[in-house]
Amino acid sequence: MAEKKHVWVDTSKWDLKCFRVRAAVADAISRTLDWALPEVRKKVLENVEAPGSPYPLVTGPRGGRYRQRGPQTNAGTLPVPIVWGQLRRSIMMKRISSQIGVVYSSGRIANYNIYVHYGTRKMRPRPFVEAAGKERRPAVTNRFKYEIQKAARKHGLA
Repeated sequence: MAEKKHVWVDTSKWDLKCFRVRAAVADAISRTLDWALPEVRKKVLENVEAPGSPYPLVTGPRGGRYRQRGPQTNAGTLPVPIVWGQLRRSIMMKRISSQIGVVYSSGRIANYNIYVHYGTRKMRPRPFVEAAGKERRPAVTNRFKYEIQKAARKHGLA
């Protein structure tokens, strides 16, 4: 009859390391969000800050100034032209939890924001929030990598 061999594995250090990894990742995410939310909001604001009306200001035959109506020169492109600035004021950022944050356009301030972002049958979409997120994604990813390395050193994992 063959002897049974028992192998004992000590997992106490594994549990401690898992705890440190979780703490390091949570710390890195929090620091990255602190940096990323204002960066993305700034880019969204750039996407909605075309000066003035899309219609050119012209002088009439009797010297009066008015907006010439007709085809828009920037229809469906970014940046979105602003007239009153409600869309610009509606851009907000919010920290939902320590690991979740959002940059959004408030419908309470500019209730037409969804029509600008997704378009209508007469106007092509101008995804000012989505485009900013896509453009800043590489910078946020690089910042997260940096913060992960920094947090790993801080928590004794490097």
